[in-house]
Amino acid sequence: MMEGNKMKNILKYTLLAAAIAFASVSCESFLDRPSEDSFTTGDYYKNDEQMEQAVNYIYGSPWYDIIRFYIYGSETMCGNVFQDNNAYATLTVNGTDQDLKNMAYSLWAVNAQCNTVINNIRNAQTQASQAAKNKAIGEALAWKAMAYFLLVRTFGDVPIIHDNTEVIKEASYNEQSKIRKDDVYEYIVMTLEKAMELLPKDPNIGKYNRVDYYAAEGLLSKVYLAKAGVSGSLDQGDLTKARDYAKDVIDNSGRGLTPVYSDIFRLSPTVFQQTGENLFSWQWSSTTGIWTAQNSIQSDVGITGFSEFGDLWGGWKGVSVDLQDAFGVSATVNPETRVDIDDRRQATMMMFGDKYSYFWQDQGGFDFYRFFFDKDYYPTGLSGNASGGAWQSSTGANYCKHLFGCGSDHQSALGVTAANMTYQLPTHILRLADIYLIYAEACVLTGDNASALTYVNKVRERAHAAPLTY
Repeated sequence: MMEGNKMKNILKYTLLAAAIAFASVSCESFLDRPSEDSFTTGDYYKNDEQMEQAVNYIYGSPWYDIIRFYIYGSETMCGNVFQDNNAYATLTVNGTDQDLKNMAYSLWAVNAQCNTVINNIRNAQTQASQAAKNKAIGEALAWKAMAYFLLVRTFGDVPIIHDNTEVIKEASYNEQSKIRKDDVYEYIVMTLEKAMELLPKDPNIGKYNRVDYYAAEGLLSKVYLAKAGVSGSLDQGDLTKARDYAKDVIDNSGRGLTPVYSDIFRLSPTVFQQTGENLFSWQWSSTTGIWTAQNSIQSDVGITGFSEFGDLWGGWKGVSVDLQDAFGVSATVNPETRVDIDDRRQATMMMFGDKYSYFWQDQGGFDFYRFFFDKDYYPTGLSGNASGGAWQSSTGANYCKHLFGCGSDHQSALGVTAANMTYQLPTHILRLADIYLIYAEACVLTGDNASALTYVNKVRERAHAAPLTY
């Protein structure tokens, strides 16, 4: 009887093992089937167009959670904005601050996404040209360098995650040690140098909304300017490199300053092609339906009622009195007698008396004074501070930069709709004007005051500000 049971058990387990083996083979066969309804890394990257598309999302989505740190934190700490007594204003912020944490998460996400794109392209079986592959990898490397530059300037010593795949294989992602910031700067330099090897150098490339050789070189000049002081004393060799790289961008990139300063921050898609002033820009989409693919800065800094979407809550954020003083204006002065000595003032902050032709264009422009005191002024569909005079800013000035206007402004400029917290205005984070000022600072620190003054005054000339003299 026992022997019979034993045989039954042997038979049962034999059949079970066979079933498992069959299931494993069937499952393996099933999992090996190619995807029929979407792209995979194995069947993408087939041509030059797909190579370029592979990098597109690095220009926007992974950066999304960094923005509020700069709106609430950086702008406050550097004295440009007054936002009541938050932790940034009182310099008491710590590692538990949610905007700071989101900023760090975002930068590490950028690094991981860049690493993934680079590995996928290098390992792809593709018919794409080598030039297209090089360009895509170069763009990813340049954005990776930008992420590390922001990390090291914010946190100092940080880990270096060169390849996420290798770290994950070793199951040590949370065990990475911090690297000294001077070595992090060296890593950034090497990353940008490699990007410059791969990126196109043609000044007539015509796609200034994307990173090219000169964009990477412009960032490298800024990196060397910051790196020069890391040791505690200025490194003349780093300053010389910052100066020389900046000058090469100025002389050979084919770029120029956008003639009208306010146009830099408008929706017009032709600004890139006309001047190419913008070197690194976050590009956003209002049509994907994917959260983080869109720009929502206007929601955080715009005054209630400025658009019809009901998503603006930034009116209480006042442009600081210190920044107003820098522009030579004061909210306590009668706007009829106020004199602007710099075009950048009105494009940066709204004050009583200001009028804007590029906002609310279908209504003939935007009048900041009437917005608050004329209840009949609001365009149809806009829900503003209908009480009239409901002033929010405690400093007498509100944001203007990074606003696009109302829905019809967005539609007429780009042919696509905006929506609640969903806009398509690019965010520029490195421009040719910055390179002029990097060059000027490096010149001053290497003893060439004359050249420095020349390029500072080129920036001021564009803004119709009086030139500086010795």
